[in-house]
Amino acid sequence: RDTILTAGGASQGTYLPRKGTAAPNTQLSQNRRGTQWRSFAVQQALRRNTNQIYYSIIWGESVGLDDLLSEKYLLRVALSSIRSTILGLNFRVGCTNPPTFTSWVVETSDATLKSSIKLQDYEEISARITKEKLSEYQFQTRQDKRMLIYGNNPNEFLKAGLKAYDWYNQTPTDEYLKNERKARKYLRNIGLDI
Repeated sequence: RDTILTAGGASQGTYLPRKGTAAPNTQLSQNRRGTQWRSFAVQQALRRNTNQIYYSIIWGESVGLDDLLSEKYLLRVALSSIRSTILGLNFRVGCTNPPTFTSWVVETSDATLKSSIKLQDYEEISARITKEKLSEYQFQTRQDKRMLIYGNNPNEFLKAGLKAYDWYNQTPTDEYLKNERKARKYLRNIGLDI
């Protein structure tokens, strides 16, 4: 292979600067001419006609988020993992997330494969999750939290991750596990074998 590149995809519209909702822009329908189909077609063409390895940055990296453990956060990460799995992309789960993030991404990806979810299924699942659970979910992009290491309070850098994972005992926190169980149950109820 020549290089490893981030895959990108067809745009779902724009978000307001520094703030947006998890709901995709509804100007483009999620059908054969919609953004998911366009992204799939582009990825297939690139794989067939280039000598590149493509990867996807899974949504939910900790560098700009304060919430790494809510049910809504976990469902949003699951949607990103499911979509990237269907598009056949390699994952990048880098940055400074706690192990709970990587574990959740892998579990939802495996569940996607076990459940034989296709692009059309994803469009239905995504619309349902967004409508039922994420329509009011707001996420804010903040400064890269890694910069906090150099400030007066370097522990601020670890704050969000410590809510989800106990680094001393090497286990997820009780609050994280409670929210993961809720997210897992919800995904199971809508057809994911997780």
